Amino acid sequence: MLILYDIIYFFFVLTAIPILIFKGKWRRELLSRFGFFPSEFMAKCQTSKVIWLHAVSVGEILAAENLIQKMSGALPGYHLVLTTVTNTGFDLARQRFVPMGIAVIYAPLDFRFVVKKYINAIGPKMYITAETEIWPNLFRALQKQQVPIVQVNGRISEAAFQKYQRVKFLFKNVLKAVSVFCMQSSFDADRIKTLGAVADKIRIVGNMKFDQLVPEKIVHRSDFGYSDQELIWVAGSTHPGEERIVLNIYRHLKSEFSNLRLILAPRHVERVDEISRLLSTFVLPNVRYSQWFDRGIGGSDVLLVDTIGELRSLYQIADLVFVGKSIIGKGGQNVIEPAAYGKPVLVGPHVENFRQIVQIFLDAEAMVQVKDEEGLLEQMGFWLRNLESARAVGQRARDVVLSNQGATQRTLEEIKHLLN
Repeated sequence: MLILYDIIYFFFVLTAIPILIFKGKWRRELLSRFGFFPSEFMAKCQTSKVIWLHAVSVGEILAAENLIQKMSGALPGYHLVLTTVTNTGFDLARQRFVPMGIAVIYAPLDFRFVVKKYINAIGPKMYITAETEIWPNLFRALQKQQVPIVQVNGRISEAAFQKYQRVKFLFKNVLKAVSVFCMQSSFDADRIKTLGAVADKIRIVGNMKFDQLVPEKIVHRSDFGYSDQELIWVAGSTHPGEERIVLNIYRHLKSEFSNLRLILAPRHVERVDEISRLLSTFVLPNVRYSQWFDRGIGGSDVLLVDTIGELRSLYQIADLVFVGKSIIGKGGQNVIEPAAYGKPVLVGPHVENFRQIVQIFLDAEAMVQVKDEEGLLEQMGFWLRNLESARAVGQRARDVVLSNQGATQRTLEEIKHLLN
């Protein structure tokens, strides 16, 4: 079965590399994915006990950030190495963790000869993977070296579950290599068990994203030239097609609420030029986030976020929040971050990747889910006319976050137990 996997994976990589080059996403650092490391990285790994933590992209890195900080304090004899897959994840990880002395490199391609080079270079005492990243060759190689594998903040979306079920015959033996599965919910625990995980290795610890209360920096309205009389709508993690919906609604609401301002943060910053062209068709004064700070440009109706890792902080100054990939596109995005600041949050019908989390908020009347663009316009108008009602929803959302905290500490205890 692994031979079949190797063949399929080989052709996937063979196709992916030209696409990366064509799209301008190929970087010299990506050579490390084949097992070519800087000499200083190898020297550092060889002189310390290493825990290898993997987080595929921005969302997983942010979810693991609190755990990384706790591990740095609770495990002083260990050095952390963080791997990631996407370029945006790599940039964010280097920005956040290199100043902490944590090495950041790209994750290995899942070829047997490559993962062996990684394991030999890093010499990990433990491998930790965030959410549900299953790499057959890597897991089997770690198992042979008797390196414990821990899955943290584990979840399995509907799409991923269906995909894994089709190749269950392959992953069943691979999952036996994992020492502990720290799952977000009983729902996720049942799914990983169905795929072949050993029942007594599964722990239900909760979602670490509920522990992300403290931002890395505090921002104020005045930092952006906003007054207390202005109302700020943050549309975060938007996906293609949703920006047009948001701008249509914003232009409509501006006719009634002249003091309404919009902060628009696309999920992928490489789409900023495309969104700028869209803004020009709406004839709305706008400025990019980087220009705002670099040149002191302000006073626009729309602030377009073109940098990575700022959205969590910007939620602090919002009056109302819409979380994207939920009206057009499926899956949804993280609703916990704005809720943690006590903000009233709106989402669309497509929240498949966060269904259990969203339901927790809906059950507590701490969030509103709309069906479509018309529903979003209607609810936005209602909240703008009834700000106290909106703020009450936001306060309930914060209460929900506080009552669901503790997953990070529970995960850390599992890690410490295995290391001991």
